[in-house]
Amino acid sequence: MILVPFLGVFIHVIVNGKAMTERDIASAQQRDSEFQAYVRQTASATGGTGGADEIAKLAALRDQGVLTDEVFSAQEAKLLA
Repeated sequence: MILVPFLGVFIHVIVNGKAMTERDIASAQQRDSEFQAYVRQTASATGGTGGADEIAKLAALRDQGVLTDEVFSAQEAKLLA
C-alpha cells in the first residue's frame, strides 16, 4: 500500500519528464533574456560609459572653468548615488 503513491509519482515523472525539462529550459531562457534586457537598459541609462568616465568629464569641465565646484559636486553625488 505504501508503494502505490511512490509508484504513481515515479510513473508521472517518467511520462512527463521531458515536458518538465523543456519548461525549465524555456523558463531559464526567458529569465536570461529579461536579465540581458535589464543590463542593456541600465548601461544605456548611464550612456554606456560608466560613472567614472562621466566624473572625469565633469572634472575636466570644472578644471576648464565651465562648471563651478558646487555644480560639479552635485553632479558627482548624483552619479555616485
